[in-house]
Amino acid sequence: MPSSNVTVTASFAVATVQVTVQVVDQFSNPVSGATVTVTGGNLSSALSGTTNSSGQVAFNLTPGYTYNFSASASGYAQGGQSVDITGAQTVTIQLIEQFTLTVTAGSGGSVTFYVSPDGTAWSQIGTVSAGQSQSWTVPAGSYVKLQANPASGYVFSSWSGVP
Repeated sequence: MPSSNVTVTASFAVATVQVTVQVVDQFSNPVSGATVTVTGGNLSSALSGTTNSSGQVAFNLTPGYTYNFSASASGYAQGGQSVDITGAQTVTIQLIEQFTLTVTAGSGGSVTFYVSPDGTAWSQIGTVSAGQSQSWTVPAGSYVKLQANPASGYVFSSWSGVP
């Protein structure tokens, strides 16, 4: 026992659990180098990290809250979701790979650009005027349809650069 008065304080920290975020592409392949951001819950500021070669990054979070997870990587559309964290768990975020398609319309006509995720329902994305070029970002695996629109006095003759 001490020979003088002593004050003892017990300190406590909020219990946290490890939440692993797995980032995958549309084919369930891991996406390394993706930036993952966590907001919401009891966080006073956002947390962020970069996925490893297995497409994973881990955060220590307080259970009992809903957190917002978002992921982004070059060449992919951003993805994310909100998750109620109840214990240690894995959150999976899927990113869709994207490509740039540049369409050029020669003089004498325009080109109309359509895209479809499955080849059945087509959405018109835009039209390129004669002598102009325009670029669009297209999700990998999408179906693309180009419609040549000859101006009066012209006929469509051919495509170039088509894979």
